[in-house]
Amino acid sequence: MLARPLDAALGSAALSDLWDVAVIGAGPAGAMAARSLAAEGARVALIDKNAFPRFKVCGCCLNADALATLNAAGLGSALAELGGEPLDQMIVVGEGQQATLGLPRGLAVSRAGLDHALVAAAVERGACLRERTTALGVEPTPAGYRLALRSDNARSTLIARTMLVADGLGGGFLRSMTGFRTQIEADSRIGMATVVPAPGDDYPAGTIHMAWGRAGYCGLVRIEQDQLALAAAVEPAFIRRCGGPGAAAAHLIADAGLPLPALDAARWKGTPQLSRRIEPRAVSGFYLTGDAAGYVEPFTGEGMAWALASGARFAAFAGGALAAGELPPPREWQRLQRRFLDPRQRRCRWITRALRQPMLARLALACAARWPALTGGLTRPVAARVHDPLH
Repeated sequence: MLARPLDAALGSAALSDLWDVAVIGAGPAGAMAARSLAAEGARVALIDKNAFPRFKVCGCCLNADALATLNAAGLGSALAELGGEPLDQMIVVGEGQQATLGLPRGLAVSRAGLDHALVAAAVERGACLRERTTALGVEPTPAGYRLALRSDNARSTLIARTMLVADGLGGGFLRSMTGFRTQIEADSRIGMATVVPAPGDDYPAGTIHMAWGRAGYCGLVRIEQDQLALAAAVEPAFIRRCGGPGAAAAHLIADAGLPLPALDAARWKGTPQLSRRIEPRAVSGFYLTGDAAGYVEPFTGEGMAWALASGARFAAFAGGALAAGELPPPREWQRLQRRFLDPRQRRCRWITRALRQPMLARLALACAARWPALTGGLTRPVAARVHDPLH
């Protein structure tokens, strides 16, 4: 455990004290926001249903945008201590085609290690962590919102002026509230991931290997401690036909002609359907960030970059208002989210939808194989654009 539970650290009576922000979910978006807000003097309660470190479904790739956000926040040294593997290329294989794409400098690191480090950094800056705690629902009070909590079958409450919902793609907190609408795309795939021992020299460090097929794709990348992370986005019906997530991943990898790692003992974890839109992304006193604010099927680490940047941006957006004793304007947060996230998510949607069209995908991979300098360069402009001004 990184820190004592909130009630143990402050005394159970302190749970009734007024907090500036209760952050629900301590993944990259929530931990990033909590750290930045606490550094500016806000009283921040950081709540997560899991204990850290913990495994998450993720491709374990930090792209250049994510690294820039972490470095700008002063977390470069903490990142270096994780021992991740630098990334500089991606090999996409499928339908008899293979293409190698150059990537801006990235890093392959486990989510267990990364999230542990981000939460530790938030606690170091003054955020109060409460692990193994589920946020059940809220009710208004004259001072703010009373948040009901459950931890180890014990119930408690805290009161916060502002709620930042960052409990991820499958988070259940919004289901306890009215007024938020979730629209899931009809053909949305689901995510699944595992980590296994790296198989010799089959998957060298520095390269993302992507096995692409008509029913989905599976990425394989070497991470710290000589492990291999596998993450896939796959049609639910394909998993059922194959008999489970491990068999579905093995099918994609074998069909692409990539070496098959030992998956017999692998423990897979899945997600709900990936591509979804949630509206509104903010109402008075409640703000959504990270995957909880909507998501699209990712490809090479975009989801991590969105989450980290969104958490950092919320702190920059809300810090001044909270310091002045005011609530940040929800319409402005929605506007910033649309300006920042929507264009990037549209780009991911175009790429993944193109890969669902066999003829178009084969043509794209053939072009990438023939003109690697041209197609590799197409990955770079996004890294330059992601750091546009907040307003």
